[in-house]
Amino acid sequence: WRVTFANAEAERILGSGGSTLWERCPELEASTFANAFRYAMADRAELISETVLPATGWVQARARPLDDGLL
Repeated sequence: WRVTFANAEAERILGSGGSTLWERCPELEASTFANAFRYAMADRAELISETVLPATGWVQARARPLDDGLL
C-alpha cells in the first residue's frame, strides 16, 4: 500500500519515511488494519477499522475502495 496522502495526525503517527504503509509503520502489517484493508479492496467495501498500536495507542482508519487503491 502506497501512502499518497495522510492528514496531519496520520503523518505524526506514520512519520514521513518510506513510501509504503508497511515501511512507514511496520507494526500495522500485523494489526487488524492489514486484514481490514485487504477485505475493503477484495470486497469493494467501505470500512472503518480500529486497533491499538503499542507506540501510539488507539487508532481508527477509514478506507473507501477506488479503482487503483484505497482512499
